[in-house]
Amino acid sequence: MRIIGKLSVVVLILSIVALAANKGPVKLTAKGKAGGTPYQQVFDGKKKPLPLFTNMAADNPKGLYFCCSGWELTGPNWPYSEYGYQWVAVQFTLAKARTAHRLTTSVTYFEAGTYTDFLLSIQADANGIPSGTPLGNGPWTVPVDSQSFGQCCSVEVANIAGGLPLTAGTYWVVWSTEAASDLYAGINDEVLDAVDTNNVAYYSSENGVWYSYASNSAPMVAIH
Repeated sequence: MRIIGKLSVVVLILSIVALAANKGPVKLTAKGKAGGTPYQQVFDGKKKPLPLFTNMAADNPKGLYFCCSGWELTGPNWPYSEYGYQWVAVQFTLAKARTAHRLTTSVTYFEAGTYTDFLLSIQADANGIPSGTPLGNGPWTVPVDSQSFGQCCSVEVANIAGGLPLTAGTYWVVWSTEAASDLYAGINDEVLDAVDTNNVAYYSSENGVWYSYASNSAPMVAIH
């Protein structure tokens, strides 16, 4: 029974990846969940300094994100990756110097492997894509919550020891994996009522480069 189930999942995955190869990042929606209500919860409702960046719902003090569609995040050793692995990033710009103390995101499993964590970093902008070099003492290793993609509501936090001072300018938050990782996971979308287009980038190991990609449903993150 497990073998049949796994084969059907693999066929679905490979067909989606084949369609997406060289045409954009792999972005999936949980079956039966599309068009649902955005879910909670990123903040605890207490007063905090304004975030450096967030793509959460601005009209809710706890913040909202959507559990049921997201961006594929895969490690190099995920065994069914016919077209290489994918990392994802979202761009943000600071109007003045700020210090980043933590990043909050939501990454959930498509299929659990040996590796149960991912990497988060902040990188400088290099002509519209991430520079490839984490700033400060990044990347930060973050455990994946035990929930599966399409379920509500898990968040992960990367605390930046001592803070990361950033001058005014453009940066990227980057989701990546360790060199031997077999992770197959999804970065949940920002809240679905977003109206602003975000500059997203994705790394395809098939060609070994970052690609820019405009989207109005960027990977979910808040920076404080």
